[in-house]
Parts: sequence; C-alpha cells; structure tokens
Amino acid sequence: MVLTKPEPAQVGAQWYRERMLWNTAVAGGSIVLSLGGGLVAFETTASLLLRARKVMEDSGIEMPPTVLDRRGRTAVVLAESDGAVLGQCQMPGGVRYLMAPSTVELPVVHVAAAAQDRSWVRCPKADDRRLPSASSVLAALIAVVPPGLRPARPVTAAARTRTLIG
Repeated sequence: MVLTKPEPAQVGAQWYRERMLWNTAVAGGSIVLSLGGGLVAFETTASLLLRARKVMEDSGIEMPPTVLDRRGRTAVVLAESDGAVLGQCQMPGGVRYLMAPSTVELPVVHVAAAAQDRSWVRCPKADDRRLPSASSVLAALIAVVPPGLRPARPVTAAARTRTLIG
C-alpha cells in the first residue's frame, strides 16, 4: 500500500470547509469559494481597498477577510449579505458586486504567500467567523471613490419600505 500526500488545494479546501464552514471545492489545483447562503463579496482594485480599509477601521469595523490577487492587482472583500445591497446597480465605479452563483478563488493554506498569485490581506479567523454587513463595506467603498464614480442611488434607498397597491 502506497500512501500519497494529499494535494495542498485538497487540504486547503477541507480546512476552509471545516474551520470556516465555507462552501469550497478544488478546481484545477485552486480552491474556489461558492458565494451564497449569506456570503457575498466585493471585487475592486487594491488601491481602492486600502483607502476603504481606513474608513472601515475609523468607523470601528474590523477589516473583513480579503483576498489580494497579485496578477490582476485586485482585491475581493467578503461580507454578509443584507437587505440593503441588492446588486451591481448600487456599486460605485471600479467595484463589482459578487453573489451566488459567483465564486472566489482563495489562497491555498499552508503554502507560502510568495509562492501563490493570491494571498490574504486579512486572514479569516476560525474562532471568529463574523463578517461585516454588505452595506457597511459598500458604504466604506463609496466614501473613498471620486464623486463622479458614485452610484446614482444611495445605499439606503434599497432599504426603504414600499407601500404596495392592492
């Protein structure tokens, strides 16, 4: 009987499933996180993320788990979905809203960050799996984009109650 060492991506996907309770799978040697079930993400540039990070910290919001893609110089911020953020129409310029059935490629755990195209800006914590609300992350992103790139509708417009006729 020959014992083989499991692939790092298999080990990593299992770690994310067991410790973070995330819906992860292996695809072509990479770990992919399927969004949905209350989990959404925002994709933006690394520079915009750094400015938004300061706004979040100043507001008392801990930086959520964030993946940096060094190839595309983009960052993906994870958040908990809420009723105030409904879709791409609310996003400022330079921000993409990701929800089910989108996937996010995650860094492989237990592999040096320098050996990967992706790394964590802020690692997820197995002992604290809370994520900030999507509306709080979006508010921080809107606060740091130039006025001409801000969405036409404010984030709070989606949360207003509507009276139905009939």
